[in-house]
Amino acid sequence: MSRTKPFKIAIVGGGLGGLALAIGLHRRGVPIHVYESAPEFSEIGAGLTFATNAIRALGLIDPDLVVGFRKHFKKNPPGFFMNIRFAVNPKPGNEGQNDYKMGDLLYELRDEEECGYIHRARLLEVMVGLLPPNLCSFRKTLVDIEELSRAEGDGVNLVFSDGTNAKADAVIGCDGIKSLTRAKIAGKEIPPRFTGDVVYRHMFPIETVVEALGEERAHVPHLLFSYGTVMVHYPVGDGSMVNMVAIHATGADEWEGGGDWVKPVSKEKVLGALKDWDPAILRLMSGMPDFKEWALFDCAHGEKYYRGRLCILGDAAHAATPHNGGGAGMAMEDAYALSQVISRVSNAHELEYAFEIYDSIRRQRTQRFVHNGRSSGKTWQLRDDYAKDVPSKLKEQLDAKFKWIWYHDLKAETDQALAQISFGKGASL
Repeated sequence: MSRTKPFKIAIVGGGLGGLALAIGLHRRGVPIHVYESAPEFSEIGAGLTFATNAIRALGLIDPDLVVGFRKHFKKNPPGFFMNIRFAVNPKPGNEGQNDYKMGDLLYELRDEEECGYIHRARLLEVMVGLLPPNLCSFRKTLVDIEELSRAEGDGVNLVFSDGTNAKADAVIGCDGIKSLTRAKIAGKEIPPRFTGDVVYRHMFPIETVVEALGEERAHVPHLLFSYGTVMVHYPVGDGSMVNMVAIHATGADEWEGGGDWVKPVSKEKVLGALKDWDPAILRLMSGMPDFKEWALFDCAHGEKYYRGRLCILGDAAHAATPHNGGGAGMAMEDAYALSQVISRVSNAHELEYAFEIYDSIRRQRTQRFVHNGRSSGKTWQLRDDYAKDVPSKLKEQLDAKFKWIWYHDLKAETDQALAQISFGKGASL
C-alpha cells in the first residue's frame, strides 16, 4: 500500500463500481469511506459478462481482485465469446434474400483473449472481502451534498435521510442511474430516458435448460436474434444455472410504470414477445415461476463527469442498455482510471484537477458506449435500417460493436493522460 494521502474521499454507493473504486483507492493509500443506502451490500440481477477489457481492468485495480474473481469466473473456451443464432425464420418475402432458418448458427463471435461469465453476487463477495469493514456505513441514503467554503474547511458535507451527515474532502457518486451526485454536478436534473425496451429474465437450473434445448445449447453462451426481440443465455457460477434474458422492443416512447421500473405482467405478454420463436424456447420460458417486466433506461448526456470536489463513476455517469454486455466492465475501467489519477494527488486542493483528467480519459469512450447500446439493440432486434436481417451485415456490426469495447488499451490511455499533466492550473500532480 502507498503512503497515506492527506485527504479523504467519500464514495456514495456500494455496488460493483463503488467497491472497485474503493479497493483501488485503498490499495493506493487514499483514505476512503463508502456510504450505502441498503442495510447490506447486495446486487440486483444475476449473471455478468466479462470480456478482455473488463478482466484486465480488475487486475489493474488490484491483483488480488482478479485472483478472487477467477475463483468464481466461468471462463469460455480459448477465443470463444458466444454463438449467434437466429431464433425465428425470415419474414415472409425475405426467404430468398436471407438464406437461413430458425435455429441456424449465424457465426461464432470470438474474443481472442479472456472472457466469460460470473454471478454478480460472487463478484460482490470478493470485493467486500478486500476492504476493511470499518470503511463502510449502511442505511445511508443521500439527500443532499453541500459544498463547503474555504472558511468552512473546503470539501463537501453529505446529508443523509436519517438526519446524519458526513464530511470529506471530495465525493465520488457511484449512486447509479438515478444519481443525485450527477444532478449536483450538472446543476440540473438529467433524467434517465426510457429506451422503449423491456426485459424478461429468469435463472433456470442447467438440467431444465438441457432438457429443453439440448447439451450444446444449454452449456454454451448464445445470442439469439429475432424481429423485435433479442435473447442472451449463458451458464453462470459453477455452471449449475443458466441466465436467460430476453429484451423486447415495445415501440413505446414512455414507460407506463411510473417510478417503479419493474412490474408484474401476464404470461401471455411475455410469450407474445417471443412470437414465432423456436418452440423449445417458448416451452422453457413458459415455465418461469413468475412473470415480470423490467424497463430499460439509459442516460446519454453532454455534461462533464465532475465539478469542483464532486465526481461520478459507472451508471451515475453513463448508464447504458445491456445490448453490448459491457456495463460493469466500463465501471471497472472508470475505477482504475480514477484511482490512478487520484493516487497522483498530493493534497486536497489538487482533487478537482485530478477529476478533470479522469473526465478527459473516460467521458468520450463511455458516452459512445451509451449510444452504441441503443444502436446495438436495434441491430440485434433486426430493426436497423442498414443491417436489417442480412447475415453478412449483422456479422459486420457484431465485430465492430464488441471489439471496440474489448480491445481498448486502458492502461496506455491512462498513462498517456498522466504523462501530459502539466504543473500549474492550481495543481501540482
